Amino acid sequence: MSLNKEDLLAISQLLDTKLMPIQSDVQGMKAEIQGLKAEQQEMKAEIQGLKAEQQEMKAEIQGLKAEQKEMKAEIQGLKAEIQGLKAEQQEMKAEIQGLKAEQQRINLIIENEIRPDIKALAENYMPAAKKYEKATADMEGMQMDMDVMKHVVAEHNEKLKRISLIL
Repeated sequence: MSLNKEDLLAISQLLDTKLMPIQSDVQGMKAEIQGLKAEQQEMKAEIQGLKAEQQEMKAEIQGLKAEQKEMKAEIQGLKAEIQGLKAEQQEMKAEIQGLKAEQQRINLIIENEIRPDIKALAENYMPAAKKYEKATADMEGMQMDMDVMKHVVAEHNEKLKRISLIL
């Protein structure tokens, strides 16, 4: 069986009609593959960006962890300071209690010993003050009298000296 030109032409046309849709499908597939490749490149770029962001985030997390450690250390220091302040506060409370007790003791001494003594002094002061006031006036009078007497004695002494010189 030998094929003539017409047969070959018919086969060729038949193949062209059958292969045409396949070729267009292949072209579409090629276009889709190109689109997928472009998408794949975009995804790779996005993945690279995400990896860079992930590295930045890891660095930030490390920084935050370091800050967290510092804060924990500061908190521990503050806790220690607070404990110290609480201890000092307890000491101060004890001292205040002691001061209150001492104040009560002093108040009792003032009330029971000093006030009665002051009252007794005040009761005795007025009569004594009047007595001293009168004595002061008398002493001033005596001082004046003594001054006059000194003056008179000095004059008499002078007169006696003159008389003894004349004789």
